[in-house]
Amino acid sequence: MHPPSRRYISRLNGPSARGWWVRVPTIEGTVASKLFSDSRFGGAGAALQAARAWRDRAWRRHFPGRRPQPRYVKRNPQRNNQTGVLGVYEQIRLVRYRGIRAKSIYRRRSIVASWIRPDGRIGRKSYSVNKYGRARALRLAAALRKRMIQGR
Repeated sequence: MHPPSRRYISRLNGPSARGWWVRVPTIEGTVASKLFSDSRFGGAGAALQAARAWRDRAWRRHFPGRRPQPRYVKRNPQRNNQTGVLGVYEQIRLVRYRGIRAKSIYRRRSIVASWIRPDGRIGRKSYSVNKYGRARALRLAAALRKRMIQGR
């Protein structure tokens, strides 16, 4: 996901066009788009500034008084989610350990909570099943996810 300053803005580096392409969804379900060429605006930085300004004006024109929000937000876990909690999943990692005499591979199981941070990046915290046990790790991960989502 792009940082909020680059939301709805993509970079084009093709053979015939170099610049920033802005695509803003409209309330009618269409997309308003415009290309900001590097050559026309005197460089990538100036073109990006112009693209951001146009994107903000287009957003205000199509959605007056509203902030940009994701188009789709999940409310229920997927069918293959084994924990039953949205944003909490079980992870099994294969870890290679090289000792003095032998190599060994073992599995490290953990329960992971994930959420979207206010800056748009994904936050994750894992709880070891070996350390906490599966039930306690699941409770800790679900509680952390709930706190992080409510704190937004």
